[in-house]
Formats: sequence, structure tokens, C-alpha cells
Amino acid sequence: MSDSGPPIDAVSQFRFAYCGYWCFFLLLTHIKHCRFLPQRLGLPEVRVMGQFRVPRWNGPGFTVTGIFFVIALAGAAGNWWSTMWLVLSVPCYFLYFGQIIIGSEILKKSHSVPLILGILAMAPWLEPHRFVPAANVPLLLIKLVLVQSMVSAGMWKLKNYGWSWADGKALRKHLIKHHLWGDIPLAEYLAQNLIVCRILSCLVLLMELSFFLVLVSPVLGQLYSVLAVGFHIGTAFSMRIHYWKYLGPAYLVFWVG
Repeated sequence: MSDSGPPIDAVSQFRFAYCGYWCFFLLLTHIKHCRFLPQRLGLPEVRVMGQFRVPRWNGPGFTVTGIFFVIALAGAAGNWWSTMWLVLSVPCYFLYFGQIIIGSEILKKSHSVPLILGILAMAPWLEPHRFVPAANVPLLLIKLVLVQSMVSAGMWKLKNYGWSWADGKALRKHLIKHHLWGDIPLAEYLAQNLIVCRILSCLVLLMELSFFLVLVSPVLGQLYSVLAVGFHIGTAFSMRIHYWKYLGPAYLVFWVG
């Protein structure tokens, strides 16, 4: 069976770019991921939604899962039976990344991937709303996934630190911790300047709490997507936390169409 209904150009553009990115990402990083498998001993198992345990694969099983995942993503990037491939790619994500993603923070950020793949799979059947053109319903849902991720990050900071997060001391503490853990010169340099930490803390908190403005206009969406990518790149260089790998390609949703 094939997808029915008229073609949706913007959704097709995003699907091609998003699934194509993950296809090439897996091809480029699979060998590195295989090297991590022996290091899992003693680490907690991964559970989907906190309930369903992801089985542990050995090397050959992990490679076979990766091959199926790449095939599903490549099929989803095209226009031939793309819905079927998208549906298959969702469990492949959990079976593949469930072997190598251990950190809880990275795990939560990476869960945007199956959500977005699931939204794209449902795109042919999403009903139009009188306020949202039919072609934009899937893209709106993907934007909401990104809004939830960003705003919840800001709310987490307020919950744990209150508005004192903006004084820069909490950020400096995180920078020092990551420098001691990974010997990161940029983290050490930033931590030595409290004023810089305060400015960065205020800017990050402002961006996260106001990220919902991407829903107001396409221009704001593109502006915030650039700021968000810059934030993720800064986090990668200063703390070696690579959120950009999982959230970065999703920001293309603000540029398609």
C-alpha cells in the first residue's frame, strides 16, 4: 500500500531532510557506537516510558538493528510507502539508541526523535483545523515538541534554582563540574568570569521560557531556531553535552515551505 492524499510539500521537505540526516548520522557513527557496547556492564537498563525494558543486544544484534534502522529511515525519506517506513523506524530507534544512550538528560532530549517520526507517520491522516491549514498540522505538532523541550528546560531551572539561576553561580558550578570531569578549557575560562556567567544564564533562561513565541510567526521561529542551535553548540563546546545531535535537525521545521 502507498500513502494516499495530495502531496504536502513542506512536510515532504522536512521528512526528507530529517530522515536523511539520521540515516547519514547512523552510517557515520555506527562503528563508534559499537565500541561503546562493552562499556555498558553495570550501567542501568533503559526503559521506554519507564515501563518497557529495552533488550540488550550484542555486537551482531546491534549491527542488524542499525541496518534495519537505516533502511527504514532511507525509505521514510522517499515518497514510496514512506508511512510504513516511518512506523517501522520508531521501534528501531528504541532498539538501537536504547543500547548506547545512558545519560538521563541526553535520553530525554533524544526522545524527540521517535515523537517526530511518529508525527510524520500520522501526517497523511491528520485532520485540518479551521485555524491551521492541513499541510501545517504535522509541522505545528513538531514545533510543539520543540517548545515543550525548551520551555520545560527553563521550568526545570526555576524549579530547582528559582530566579537565582540568573545570578550565574549555578551555571558556573556546572561549568566547573564539567571541566573537572573532562578537562574542558572553555568551561574553565567561562567559570572564571561571573559576569559572563550571569549574562549567559539570563539569556538562556529568557530564550527557554519565551520559546513558545516560535508559534506566533515564521520569522520568530527562524530567529529562535538560530538561537537554539547556537545554544546547543555552546553547550557542546563548553560541557561536551551534545544535544545538537538530537534536536538540531528538528529545527529545520522552521525553515521548510
